[in-house]
Amino acid sequence: MADVVLPSSGLLVEGEGTVTNSERRVQRVRKALDPPGEARDDGWIISAIAERMGFDWGQPTASRPGTSCARSRPCTAA
Repeated sequence: MADVVLPSSGLLVEGEGTVTNSERRVQRVRKALDPPGEARDDGWIISAIAERMGFDWGQPTASRPGTSCARSRPCTAA
């Protein structure tokens, strides 16, 4: 049995983020529904754990990976 359970939202319906498909194309996923109860986005959970360990990663957003990718590979900029 788990010592800790982290109620995570489902990425494809309740969360925002990016998905890389089999053709290596990065696609943005937008939230369609609010997560139920106390469920949180994966990025939020990881950021909260890091903050409690003394690291300030700020609030994660779905656009951060895309922005980082566009900076390093201008051909991916929208």
